[in-house]
Amino acid sequence: MSCLADELVFESAQGETFFQSFDMGKYTPGSYKFTLRATMGTQIPISTDFTFNLTLVDPCPSQALQNLERFPFIDMRYTLGKSAL
Repeated sequence: MSCLADELVFESAQGETFFQSFDMGKYTPGSYKFTLRATMGTQIPISTDFTFNLTLVDPCPSQALQNLERFPFIDMRYTLGKSAL
């Protein structure tokens, strides 16, 4: 899976489906309905479908990014050739 686009991937070997998106504005928390349809055969096709609801939640609804230190970077000046006193 890439981190640049929305993806819905079905892995047939395990029968698992993965959804990934980094666009929280496009896919807001809530319930989304997915329908997977499959067809087998060409002369007499057999079709089936499976519908499920996927509930997306915001893992950090009230979290604000912050640094634990008030001033994480100390502004220091060094002069080469002088001893520190």
